[in-house]
This record gives sequence, structure tokens and C-alpha cells, in this order.
Amino acid sequence: MGPMTDLATPALADLQAWHSQQNPLIRALTEPLVARVGETLVAMQGVIDAGAAERQALTAQLIAAQEEIDAVRVEAQTQATEHGLALQVTKDRIDQLERHVFGKRSERQKKTPDARKEARKRRRGELAEEQRKAERETAARARQAKLDALRTKTVVLPLDPQLPPGRALPPEGSVIYEWRRGELVRLLVQREQRVLPDGKIVTAPPPPQVIEGGIYGPALHAKVAVTKCLDGMPLRRLERAFERWGAPLPISVICTLFHRSAVAVVPLYMALMAWVGAASHVSADETPQPVLDEDKTRKGWMWVFATDEVVLYLYSPSRGGQVADSVLGRSKGTLTVDGHTGYNLVTQAGRRQRGGCWSHGRRGLYEARSYDEALVDGLLVLIGELFYIEHLAVEQRIVGTDAHLALRQERSAPVVAALFATIEREVGRFEPRTSIAKAMGYLLNQRGPLTLFLTDARVPIHNNLSERALRIVALLRKTALFVGSDEGGEHLAMLLSMMATCQLHGVDPEPWLADVLIAVGEPGLTVEDLLPWNWRKGRGLNARPIYDTA
Repeated sequence: MGPMTDLATPALADLQAWHSQQNPLIRALTEPLVARVGETLVAMQGVIDAGAAERQALTAQLIAAQEEIDAVRVEAQTQATEHGLALQVTKDRIDQLERHVFGKRSERQKKTPDARKEARKRRRGELAEEQRKAERETAARARQAKLDALRTKTVVLPLDPQLPPGRALPPEGSVIYEWRRGELVRLLVQREQRVLPDGKIVTAPPPPQVIEGGIYGPALHAKVAVTKCLDGMPLRRLERAFERWGAPLPISVICTLFHRSAVAVVPLYMALMAWVGAASHVSADETPQPVLDEDKTRKGWMWVFATDEVVLYLYSPSRGGQVADSVLGRSKGTLTVDGHTGYNLVTQAGRRQRGGCWSHGRRGLYEARSYDEALVDGLLVLIGELFYIEHLAVEQRIVGTDAHLALRQERSAPVVAALFATIEREVGRFEPRTSIAKAMGYLLNQRGPLTLFLTDARVPIHNNLSERALRIVALLRKTALFVGSDEGGEHLAMLLSMMATCQLHGVDPEPWLADVLIAVGEPGLTVEDLLPWNWRKGRGLNARPIYDTA
């Protein structure tokens, strides 16, 4: 508002000028009136000035109030934006928690394409009907051959003896597959003795045993170890199972059998560790393994290092880089892992090249699917195409060859380029703390390892081999809950390594372990002879139970 208008001063000046121009008689008569008019003008000007000042004060208050309102509005908008982002992050965490607690762990969903299923479907579509029929018949014959190889027992069901006699017909045959559980057998070992003519007494040599003077056979040791490591059954539950089978073995005995088996295979375990360190390509992963410690549990870690020949488990109280370094050392080759920094030491320059895991990257996107289903589904389709191309390589039997590398460069490289271009374009739309931004950030940060497979046909596109190997550890966390000590974790890792490597080579772990527990101290045999792949071709061809309990 401009300056206040002065009305009284000019009016009073005009009045006085007029009064001065009059004759003396009129000036004398009008002087009191002029004085009163002047006072009135001054009073009126005072009222006008006061009103103007009040209006200025009110205007200033209105401006200040408006500025305060604007500041409050800006602050409210800022807080609303922050609260909206916080709500988005909270909703994201709630969705993940609900899925973790109530939902399925599988990434398969009706609206989400499954890479392996789509690969099989597309492959079937590319085959002729005769080829599909031949594959089905081959699979059916293989299943039937395994069923026919089972031990067979004939059961004859006679006719009612009250029926009148008649001409016999060939019996009508059918097949029933039935389970017959094993049993614990009590053996009475009688060793002959004789007195020689010179008076010396000789006794037949004792039977082979896991430890000298032991009363529990190697097959029983193997039964305990295999049931724990492959079936995921806690030893306390196995104790109750033995009780039901009429074999009351106390838990102390069962635990002794388990740990004794682990100690016996230590030389073989060290040989497996050396084999992994010398492998050109290794896949690795780790998972928590609770350990009992003074009436409570603490966190340990079960690591797995997998190659085409060996699956090695390693227990450690630590998740640090020294664990991987103790296995791989300064070896060279490739190592396929997720983004865990514990592998940084062994993937430095001059050591192993680091390969990434597309399954791990896919899982992060899937868990953030609720943010933008169209975007995430498009990225999942691209990752599924990578798996489909690998499926084609398996079908064509070119895995690891130059033809496989050419296939990847021709078909996989454009898919990878399109995927990263999409992520770089879209990642800025999301608040960095949200799971979808973290999932896309993981892929961008791991771009080098994730694209290593485009330059080396031997490198897989995923770490599924080692992740599958850790499923038994996750099962044991649910059933056995924890291991009793660090030593117990180490023994579990040793036996898990033996069982998984046996399965990798098609060797039944139970007879293998029963034989190895006796043979490990036998003169003339080396550790190499007893490794599962060598045992299967050599000693395992004629392996028989130590004790015939039939």
C-alpha cells in the first residue's frame, strides 16, 4: 500500500487563504468558524491516518499469514511425499513378509511365466509327433525296467477247498508293489578254537569291524548316517523309529555311530576338498546353520562347493572370505556365485573369474512383482528366454562346446542387452529403498558376472547346482533345528559331502559307506580307490554286505 493521503493540510491552507482575503469585519465574524473548521479538518485527518495505519497493519498480518500457510502447505506436501514413500516401502515389506509366512516359496505363479515349463513346451512343439511318441515310450520303458529289477516274491492265493473239482486253468496274474521295512538282526558270532599238538590254542580271526571290539556293524553305521543326511531325519526321531522296529538303540549309541562314521571318512573328505580346489569351474553358496551354545543357539554357516564330480559341504562359524579361500586358495578358473562379498577374495585379479546367477536375479524381481507387474513380467520373460536357450543346448548336446558359445552369442547376447537397457531406463522411477529398485540395482551391480557366460561356454547361467545341494540343510533346520556343536557341524558337512557325491555318480550311499568304513583301513587300498566314482568302477562291482543277514 502507498503512503497515506494528507487531506487536511491543503484544505486548511485554502480556508486560511480565503479568510485572509476578506474585509476586516467578515474576518472578525468568521474567525471562530474558521478555527472550528480547521480543528475538524485536523481531527478528520487523524481518523483517516489511523484507519490507513490499521489497514496497513492488517495487510501485513494477512501477508504473513499467507506466507505461513504457504510454508505449511509446502511442508505438508513434503511430509506427504515422504510418508507415501515410507508407506510404499512398508507395504513392500509387508507383502514380502506375508509371502514368506503364508505364501509359497516357489516362484511359479499363474500369471508369471515359468522358464523351464515354457522351455519344455516350446521344445515339444518343435518335435514331430513321432519323436514325441518315441520319447514317451523310452521314458516308460526306463521306468518299467527299474520296477522289474526290484526283488520279487511270489504269493500264491489258493481257491476255496470247498469248491468242487474241475479242470485247472492258468492262474490270472497281477502285480502289486508293496513296501517291506528293514530290520535290525542279532548275530551270534561263533569263532572256532583248537588246541594244537604243541599245546598252543588258536582262534579264528575276528570279523571285520568299524572299530576293534565293536558290537555294531558297518551297515548299521551307514543306515544312521544315510537316514540323517539324505532323509533329513533327526537322530532323536531315528531312535524312536528303531524302538518301533523292536531295536531299542539309545540316542547315545546312535550319535556315536554317526560321528564315528564321519571321523572314518576324514581322509576321503580331504581328497574331495583337494579335488574341488583343482576344478576349472566351481559353483558355491552358503546358508545359515544354527549351533547349540550354552542352552541357546548361535549362527553358523554351511557352505557348499559343487563341481561336475564333487559336492563339498563345509561348516564354519563364519561367513567371511577366509572360508572360500581355504577351499579354493589361489586356484584359477571360474566361480559361479551370487552377490555375497565373501567370495571377493577368491575372485580377485589373477585368481578365479566370477560368474553370476540369473536365478538369483530373477528371484528378486519376482518378489517385487507387485510394484509393476507389466514391467517385471517383461523382464521375467527375457530371463526365461535365456533359460530356454540353455535348454536348447542341452537338447542338442552341445553344452560347454564352441557350438554352445556360438548359440549364446547369437541368441542370448541380444536378450541380455535388451534386459539391461530396460532396467537402466526404468530403475529411476522407483524409490531406492523399495525392493524393485534393489532387485534391478542388484542386476546392474552384477552385470559383469552375469554376462561372463557369454564369453565362456563352460560357465552356467545360474547357481542352481549349489542351491539345490543346500536344500537338505534347510530341511535339517526344520527337523533337527540345530547341530550340537561346531564339531557336530563339521561331521555333518563331511557325511553330507560323501552322500551327495555318491548320488552325483549314481552310487547308492548306504552300501558304499558300509564298505568304506571297513576298507578305509585295509592295507593296499588308497583313498583314491574309495572315492565314489572309482569305487563304482572297481571295488563296488563285487561289493557284498560284510554280514549276510538274509
